[in-house]
Formats: sequence, C-alpha cells, structure tokens
Amino acid sequence: MAGHPLAGARGVPAIELRHERIVQREPGSGTRAMLDTFLAMHRIEPRERLTVSGNEMVKHAVMSRLGVSLTSMHTLFLELKTGALVRLDVDGTPIVRTWYVAHHAGRWLPPAAASFRDYLLDEGARKVATETRLLLTAEPAPA
Repeated sequence: MAGHPLAGARGVPAIELRHERIVQREPGSGTRAMLDTFLAMHRIEPRERLTVSGNEMVKHAVMSRLGVSLTSMHTLFLELKTGALVRLDVDGTPIVRTWYVAHHAGRWLPPAAASFRDYLLDEGARKVATETRLLLTAEPAPA
C-alpha cells in the first residue's frame, strides 16, 4: 500500500515481514500455498494473519491498510499503475511460476474455447509478460 514504511526501500530482507500482518487467500488457493512456502522457507512467523476469499478481497484489505500480501502480479496491474497499491521490493520476490492451459485431450474443443486457448497462449501471454516486465523495471514508489 502507498505510504507503507517499506515502500520505496530496495532489497528488503524477507525476515522484515515478521512485523507485518499478512493478508492471505483461503486454504486451497495456489497463492496461499505459495505464501505459506515462502514464509516457511524464510522461517517467518508473521505477527498476525488475516484470511480472505479471492484476489479482490486481498487487494481491498491491503488498500484498507489491514496488512501486506503476496499476490499474483497479473491481478494487480491496474492498482500498481494507478498507485492504489505498491510493490514492496522484498528479497526472494517476485516468485516466478508457470501457468498451464489444459483441456481434455479426448474431447472436441468448441471454436470459442479453442480461440480463447489460442489467445491465452499467444497474445494474452505476451501482454502479461510485457506488463509484468514494465512494472518490475519501474522505480519503486516513494514511501
């Protein structure tokens, strides 16, 4: 969130998150699993955790200054561009994950679904990569 004490700092040690309230996704979420792995890897026990359902709830909780979160960057493009949220430069982030598009191999894929698949694999992937690169190379927002 804008105005956070770590906003604008570079190379923040992950252990500094131990002082934060963590806003996390619900159990079963891939983002939650990634957060749990990240915290365990850095031996971080946050002072408090707030669990919410869905990416929109995470964003709104952080914008309401209820804590910080580890969230997929593609869900934050608008908020990062407008300054509603800021990316903290924490060591070990961003965490790069591979996305997969899957469908049943033995079933016919309707034309609309095939077009959507093709868009995701081509133009959509290129757009996400471009937006992510721009946000990661931007100067951190001032505190």
